[in-house]
Amino acid sequence: VLTTIEVVGSCNQLLIDDLYEADVGYRDDSLGLAILRPREALSPAAFAQFLPGPARLRSDIAVAGFPYGGARGTASLNYGILADLRGLNGEESLQRLALDITTTEAGGPVLDTTGAVLGMVLPEPAAGRTLPPGVSFALRGDQMQSVLTLAGLNPTTSSRSDALPQEALARLGATMTVLVSCWN
Repeated sequence: VLTTIEVVGSCNQLLIDDLYEADVGYRDDSLGLAILRPREALSPAAFAQFLPGPARLRSDIAVAGFPYGGARGTASLNYGILADLRGLNGEESLQRLALDITTTEAGGPVLDTTGAVLGMVLPEPAAGRTLPPGVSFALRGDQMQSVLTLAGLNPTTSSRSDALPQEALARLGATMTVLVSCWN
């Protein structure tokens, strides 16, 4: 399970979907990324398949996440636009998104219309400037793939080329996205 460092924080116990205990198996503090390993073998209904090339600027995107803190029991989609292929200060590891996110959506995948993962939502900075409404950031998918490889995992790329119907995209986002809970 990929998530952000902020999501795992300094937890005494990490749960996936409020059922399965997990440990931080790998982390990259410079990118703010953590890889969780469940303590028992799990077989997910779907898994992330990464965009094989660069993302297309101004393309439609969807973020799968838990805007209500898991109250719905399943991830839902939030739609927006890929506004820029870099951060506001030119950061090559980031993408700027034109959509509002909640803090509980941090760590969720950013999907293109084919369902390929092109990034992971990052939390709003805790200190410094506040972002204006409709501005959020994601870690780029190629950065995520590099970390997965360093952690000994084999990320897969998507072979889909046609846009999925909205219902199919929502179903895919819901089945590949899990709720990560931190308990102290």
